[in-house]
Amino acid sequence: MEFIEKVLTNVIVVVIGFLLSYSGLTKEIVLAYIMLLSLDYITGIMASYKVCDEITSNRMIRGLFYKISLLFVLFGLGFFAKMVMMDTEAKEIFFIPILIMLGAGELFSLVANVHCIKTGKRHKEEIVVTDYILKFIKKIIDKLGA
Repeated sequence: MEFIEKVLTNVIVVVIGFLLSYSGLTKEIVLAYIMLLSLDYITGIMASYKVCDEITSNRMIRGLFYKISLLFVLFGLGFFAKMVMMDTEAKEIFFIPILIMLGAGELFSLVANVHCIKTGKRHKEEIVVTDYILKFIKKIIDKLGA
């Protein structure tokens, strides 16, 4: 059993190292985003408990996969920038608004969860950040094509 744990740990470390190395993202950005995702996930569970929503393993796993997919959006954008050989200035123009949108979406969700924990009422409006990001990317690509 100890051997399997070591192998899994090493595989995870190698995968994370590969993603950081080839995406061109700094570890500080990725760690900060992982912290936001984790805090949002934890406060989401607490908010569900506060409003007596059903907390099931299926719902928790779906939420975890959603958070992991958001992390892979970040890595995917890094791979895209490397693939099209963006220079530093273009990366800054392209990445900074997307990073702000990703971070703001998680912060909004985190604040809504904390509000729910404090008051016992869910916030009705939910911002789906990935929609804004995809629209932003489409707008940039349309400008480049024009």
